Amino acid sequence: MATAEHTQTRAHSTLQKTVLDQFRQITRAYALFHITFFLIGFVELFLFLFFFSFFAKSSMLAFSLAAIFLTGFSYFVLLFYFQAKKPEQFHLLLQNYMQGSKAAHEDILQSLSQLVSLLQGQEHHYYPLPESFKTLAPLMEKFSIWTHWKDVHQMKELLLSSAIRESRELIKALPTDVNAHRALGIAYIALSRIYMDPRRETPDVLWVSPEYQSKEMEEKFQTAAQRAVSELKIIEEYAPNDTWVHAQLAVLYRDLKLPVLEIQEYETLAKMTNNDKEILFRLGLLYFEHGLNTKGLRIYEILKKSAHPQADALISFYDAFASI
Repeated sequence: MATAEHTQTRAHSTLQKTVLDQFRQITRAYALFHITFFLIGFVELFLFLFFFSFFAKSSMLAFSLAAIFLTGFSYFVLLFYFQAKKPEQFHLLLQNYMQGSKAAHEDILQSLSQLVSLLQGQEHHYYPLPESFKTLAPLMEKFSIWTHWKDVHQMKELLLSSAIRESRELIKALPTDVNAHRALGIAYIALSRIYMDPRRETPDVLWVSPEYQSKEMEEKFQTAAQRAVSELKIIEEYAPNDTWVHAQLAVLYRDLKLPVLEIQEYETLAKMTNNDKEILFRLGLLYFEHGLNTKGLRIYEILKKSAHPQADALISFYDAFASI
């Protein structure tokens, strides 16, 4: 039995690697298309300007201009074609992956979640350089992010949307099943994360697309986060003592910039966990950040009496509200 499970796990890992490799091949091909036409256009424009005085005295001027316009026209025609084709290729990858996961008897929701995790940060590593060129590594990584962040984002969005659809179908079959609602809540939480500015999680990221500051991204984030909250509230109704729910709600309220609700969730967690010191530290931090210094000092006293190593770190935030 263990051997059969091990074989299935290996088969699924191979499937994931195959899908990732195919995804990288597809997206690299599109990057090569853009780079190729950029270089051709650059060379044509350079030659036109460099030999302009010579071309102006012959019919070559017309031919060179025609070549530049033909290159531009060809680029945009092919661009429109590829823009329509790429989503179809992504959907085909998804279908093949789901069919392969079912064939390997894998849980589809878990399988989709695993693939999303494997895609995390892929845009940073498209063009690894040899050790001898490590000084150029940051520049190449920045180029890699700039070139491929959108592709990785779209694929994660596609996978999570599929996970949400699967979860909804599961809920229709098992309307009051807590685990079904938990799966949908997790999918919505993950979906909301991909619309957030990556610098909120990784401050030292080399480059971030301005699209993360767009109204569209914010609206998508708000929608996904609010739907995640709705699912978590359903779980809370059926499992009122589930600390995981309140921890997730606290994080979502932080992301939604709703500090009052975030504080309420941490207060609930503190009661449910018998004043867990890590939760108390986070709660005390929130108190100080929002001017509730009396409550913050009470948390500090509890941590200090218990000789918690973060007690002194907490009191350093005493004037956090005043500095805002």
